[in-house]
Amino acid sequence: MTIFFVLISLVGCGSGSGSVSQVSETWDWFNNPKLFERGYEFKLTSLPSSGEITPTPWSDTYWPSFRGGIANRWQTWDDPFQFKTPDFPEKLSQTQISRLSPAEKFDLLRGRYDFPLVNAERARTSADAPHWEGLCHGWAPVAMLLKEPRPVIATNAKGLKIPFGSSDIKALLTYHQGQLAYAPSKMLGQRCNDDIGRFPDRARRPACEDVNAGAFHLVLANRIGMRKEGFVADMTRDAEVWNQPVYAYRSRVVQTSPASDMAARGTVEEKRIQTDLYYAVEVDPNWKVQNTLLNRGRRKESLEYIIEMDPRGRIIGGRWLSENRPDFLWVQALGAFRGEWKILEDLYNQSNNS
Repeated sequence: MTIFFVLISLVGCGSGSGSVSQVSETWDWFNNPKLFERGYEFKLTSLPSSGEITPTPWSDTYWPSFRGGIANRWQTWDDPFQFKTPDFPEKLSQTQISRLSPAEKFDLLRGRYDFPLVNAERARTSADAPHWEGLCHGWAPVAMLLKEPRPVIATNAKGLKIPFGSSDIKALLTYHQGQLAYAPSKMLGQRCNDDIGRFPDRARRPACEDVNAGAFHLVLANRIGMRKEGFVADMTRDAEVWNQPVYAYRSRVVQTSPASDMAARGTVEEKRIQTDLYYAVEVDPNWKVQNTLLNRGRRKESLEYIIEMDPRGRIIGGRWLSENRPDFLWVQALGAFRGEWKILEDLYNQSNNS
């Protein structure tokens, strides 16, 4: 439950939907909120019906693999797998340096003019990679854990000045968190590896039933409503993984009824819930901090589900009614900056003081 990068090693960011499922059971080991985190409140009447974390997670691109990851010169049309790294960086103008990729800039900052990070990214990525593959498993958690970085001009040990845009620093933070940090993680639910659009009958498989709806509501209300902490949700039901940082919700009970035949054992009452879920989505990279006017980089998803309660009013299960629902949920601590990557921590701190 704590180490699961094998499950999300190929990732992207976005949203999706699947077929309707009415199957329910008491949550299994993968969906048990008590195994996900301790100290949860389970009684529905004690849980807040809405909540929001501040600051709102920042948005950025997911640095797709088919564009070379963070070796992409995002301000130009240069082929990320073919462009030539500069032989004499000190002869470049500030404008020319500013248009290099985040990986090139980081290599320059640490005095590595042989560009090892660029070479590593080119080896890791491919122009033939599926368009959904990228680094949002790094972006989604770090966007909630660190403030949005501002543009800054840094100077390396050789005196070379290197302009970093906001998205350059975001790219490096995303890469570090997703590829290098290996920070403690916890997951609720299982990853569905089936294409249920092509094979709709596979939506009934346990992993593709997606995270239990009752467990989902408990995470939502406890983490965001009570603890003011966000979490990451894979918002696509099936084989693709599109991780999104969830930061707010609004829920309401629209119907109360006795336990149905499909309810978890011990259920005496069911509540039909409508929830508006708010999360950050990917946007194009930008030199300045993101403009959030008109909700750019924000999305609202309307979900509907049943929660099942025992005689004490405690949530013990649930089932989905809406076609759209999260595949799995997860949280992760911030990865420590070590070795040569300590320079990224210094760069980030400098950007916050600029």
